[in-house]
Amino acid sequence: MSGGNHALDSTLGMRAAWPVGKLRFCWHVSFNLLLAIGCLPLLTSQLAAAPPEITDVSLRGLQIGGVTRVTLRGSGFDESLRLVLPVDPPARVVNESIKPDEAQLRIELAPQTSADLYPLRIATDGGISNAIACGIDALPQLSFRERLADLPVALHGTLTGAQVLHTEFVGTKGARIVIDAQSQRLGAKLRPVVRLFSPSQQHLGTARPVRELAGDARLIATLPEDGVYRIELQDIVFSGESPGWFRLLIGDFQVADHVVPLAVSRGVASTVQLIGSPASFKQSITPPLDTFLSGQAVTLSSAELGGRSFVGAAPWIHFSAAAQQVWQDNNASTALIAIDQFPVAIDGMIGEAGERDVYRFSAGRHDKLKIEVWADRWASPLDAILEVRKIGGELISAADDQVGTSDPMLEVDASALAERQFEVTVASRTPQAGNAAAYRLTVSPATTPAPTFTLRTDRVSIPAGDRVVLPVNMAGQVAAPYHVQMPTALSHALRLSAAQIKPMDEVALLAVDAMPTTRGTFG
Repeated sequence: MSGGNHALDSTLGMRAAWPVGKLRFCWHVSFNLLLAIGCLPLLTSQLAAAPPEITDVSLRGLQIGGVTRVTLRGSGFDESLRLVLPVDPPARVVNESIKPDEAQLRIELAPQTSADLYPLRIATDGGISNAIACGIDALPQLSFRERLADLPVALHGTLTGAQVLHTEFVGTKGARIVIDAQSQRLGAKLRPVVRLFSPSQQHLGTARPVRELAGDARLIATLPEDGVYRIELQDIVFSGESPGWFRLLIGDFQVADHVVPLAVSRGVASTVQLIGSPASFKQSITPPLDTFLSGQAVTLSSAELGGRSFVGAAPWIHFSAAAQQVWQDNNASTALIAIDQFPVAIDGMIGEAGERDVYRFSAGRHDKLKIEVWADRWASPLDAILEVRKIGGELISAADDQVGTSDPMLEVDASALAERQFEVTVASRTPQAGNAAAYRLTVSPATTPAPTFTLRTDRVSIPAGDRVVLPVNMAGQVAAPYHVQMPTALSHALRLSAAQIKPMDEVALLAVDAMPTTRGTFG
């Protein structure tokens, strides 16, 4: 639902848990609510049943190229239950057992399915359920156990309070082992700590929650001897909150957490670097020209990753419409960058501890300029600081955090500067450095901030031929009546009425009509 460069941001309860992934909405995302259209048009008595709700699931993961049996628990289940999972090709699902509060499903994924964290839902004739985070990769999915027969594997369980869970595996000298604990990324509250011990009880390493994994932990080690190794999993302060579900991925597999640069131009062939383990690599991609809004982020598919197989959340990339883009893959240059065409966007990284990247700008005809760093909001672990100085070195202004993010932003009045030139410095507030410490620096004329729109729900059920009214919260103001449009892909099924947001609105009302012949789930 877009108009201009703005968009409705469907706020999910799981947004913070998924800094990366299929339903990880960023700051500009088109209207993407899941809309369950009732199967019995206008028969409100037939549609009185509440939509299904998922409260628990036996396994929070599915195996690519394999079959996984999953038990869902909750309410509102019936024989019309069907899986809603945004994978391509679609999953093959058999409902093996359906009870009002429990469903046992047999789910088969095609070998070409892309690995990622996905939102898994179910739908019935009564509506559509809440989403749960589901890890999809090539690993066998098992409930947690104290002895493993084979690797690699993904173990699923729950840990709360002062519990310490143990599992063992047989390792070979010289083998590489990755232990990836996922909990925060799945929407749970466990702050995982992973420890690895050798057959001789030597402590080989500890992994604690880190920012670049959204508060989860990953340990990578080379095994020093043959024998039985022990893994321990606990909460960082032995006080794990509920819910404490987790996935513990164990084996020698490839991970890729970040893409640099953080953004590329739509419709332009670009080479990006995937930052991962055991090795980083470069990959060419060409983002579609018209499919995405500026600022939107999507994950890279298996095909876009050169057919490589990963585990965990797939890396994501942003699309930009900036008039001028510069990619700095080493220390920044102090060469003059004119911004007569705006906005200008510079992608860089803090490659070494203590590095300070300095850029010199000419304001041209512009008096007031907005200077902003994008890092934390785009899943980079960098905690950036921003400084603006006169060409001689005198400090004009400095910034650290903004409300709700560690990304800095400031405005500068260039009209009082000699030759309307100034220098901008980007640095790290912490020792964080390296390929993952990427950022985007944008400089543009200062204007009234664009408003942001937030829906109060992540799903809507509409009887066919009926209407639902959606309250939309607005932060900021629009200068003129703001018209909202339904995406073309949904126009055959849904129609917007009263789709205008007025300048003084704090809460707007959007009416969505379902066509009389419409059936199904849309998103």
